[in-house]
Amino acid sequence: MEELLRLRKAFGVALVSISHDIALISRLSDRLMVMYAGILVEKLPSNSFDVAQHPYTHLLVNSIPKLEEDIAEVQPIRGSPPRLISSIIGCPFLERCDYAVMSCRDESAAVLRQTQPYHEVACSVLPVFPSANMKAQKLRKREDSGNSTSNKAVVLEASNLTRIFEKRTGIREIATSASNKIVAVSKVDLTVRSGETVALVGETGSGKTTLSRMLGLLDAPTSGQVKIMGELVNLRKKKEIMAFRKIIQTIFQDPFQSINPRFPIASTVAEPLTVNKRASATQTGSNNGDFQQQGFGSVLSNAENRETMVVKALQEVELSPPEDYLEKYPHQLSGGQRQRVSIARGLIVDPKILIADEPISMLDVSLRAGILNLLRKLKYDFGISVLYITHDVASARYLSDRIYVMYKGEIVETGETEDLIRRSAHPYTIALLLASIGIEGSISEKLGERIFSQSEAADNKGCLFAPRCQFAQDICSAEKPELMQMSESHSSRCHFAQDIQGMGLTELRPKK
Repeated sequence: MEELLRLRKAFGVALVSISHDIALISRLSDRLMVMYAGILVEKLPSNSFDVAQHPYTHLLVNSIPKLEEDIAEVQPIRGSPPRLISSIIGCPFLERCDYAVMSCRDESAAVLRQTQPYHEVACSVLPVFPSANMKAQKLRKREDSGNSTSNKAVVLEASNLTRIFEKRTGIREIATSASNKIVAVSKVDLTVRSGETVALVGETGSGKTTLSRMLGLLDAPTSGQVKIMGELVNLRKKKEIMAFRKIIQTIFQDPFQSINPRFPIASTVAEPLTVNKRASATQTGSNNGDFQQQGFGSVLSNAENRETMVVKALQEVELSPPEDYLEKYPHQLSGGQRQRVSIARGLIVDPKILIADEPISMLDVSLRAGILNLLRKLKYDFGISVLYITHDVASARYLSDRIYVMYKGEIVETGETEDLIRRSAHPYTIALLLASIGIEGSISEKLGERIFSQSEAADNKGCLFAPRCQFAQDICSAEKPELMQMSESHSSRCHFAQDIQGMGLTELRPKK
């Protein structure tokens, strides 16, 4: 994004950005246009959504979690977009709008009209706003993580987990020198407790997916160990892995690739029952008293047949009525519906742990809220532990009790969610936060731009982040920092963690 802005300024070129990521678009653009069902519904005079007037634009903004405001219940947009197989007469957003009136069915309802200089809106019921007339978001109180999860049993634990890939330099040989090795994950320690949601945050290429594959029993580490429900897993024994896969399931990033297009939804959701031969098997670790609880599987395990179990799974992921989906194929579903099918497929084997690998990154912004709320429901209703992997700090804050921040294969900071976000003690965490909130003109925003515009150093023996860090000193390039304990639950891998935390660069305040 910063490179696009630099090139635009350097060459004086016009830039037209097309995206469903409204935060990204607002940073790149001078003016904004909002499109729905192939029709422009609003033209904004600036790059701020604060002056938006169309109901669809407001709902888009309210469907994403925000870092700079109190945590709210994000509201998904009800219904589905219209099928564009015939011409739409009237407002295209009519069926999903809470303010629709009869005049919205007229052809003139879809015509842009000017409400202010350089501001055009296609809406028949203006003025609906200011936002006092909007449905207020439900603020939720975050539970005290220390009281709610710290005394619960650990269900997933990684100790000193490392994954090294070797570069292939020819058809028959593999280079074994250190310079030809890629350390994707380095000595990671991570825990997830019963009923807890833990977020793993980092930019693309930081090693999040590699780590998730090892934790999800899909790849073996070079060294280190994984414990599930207190039991050590031998990741090189296939039979042992199969037993543990009934406990831990993965939701993959791309719902368009993770579901076989040749199978109907009923077969897709039921497939794990066949693969894991679940019929009456007893799960590993189920005799451990620390983990006995009412969960999703306790309902499913007594189902009379596979179809009943599939129907129940689809109901719990809010695909209703489930009978309408059983014989459908993936191409007949939206991206959000496909991702719900993926979650149902994971739930049907009664897992205690879900690994959600960037489950909303491929979805339209209006569909993301529904998936986020569903993941929260699994935690509160069924006590399922969730490892949520993302590059979006705002959604991590919305879902998680604790956050791990990962950079180039290492955990650089970890802590309870609100403490880590409001009292960050590592420059990389601060940069991720500022990339999400965009506080223009402040010293912290300049820090974020500086960090993401710096190049890497190949021969760095100290802190891996030192070449991109504005606070780096000589010691940072010469000596690798250890995790410094900032509090009982907050630690940072930085030589100057206390000084950086004291600057208060991420003391977020609600917008006025």
